[in-house]
Amino acid sequence: MAGKGSMMKQVNKVAKSELFYYLILAASALQIYKIFMDKSVYCLGMFALAAVVACQFTKNQSVCLLAGLVVTNFVVGCSKIM
Repeated sequence: MAGKGSMMKQVNKVAKSELFYYLILAASALQIYKIFMDKSVYCLGMFALAAVVACQFTKNQSVCLLAGLVVTNFVVGCSKIM
């Protein structure tokens, strides 16, 4: 069980890093650009709603944006390649 606590510390360290923030920010910008290109108000709303709800539970902006990406891509399925 000692390894589990160590792993959580590593995950927290990565989530708080500046590089991770900029990677998630770039991925979010690309996702929003794709949503605008698809003219999908529903997907944009789901991205914003998921990010806002996640920010109610954490102050880490990376985690907020990551939640928006996960919900729009995997739960709602807004990112379809045709």
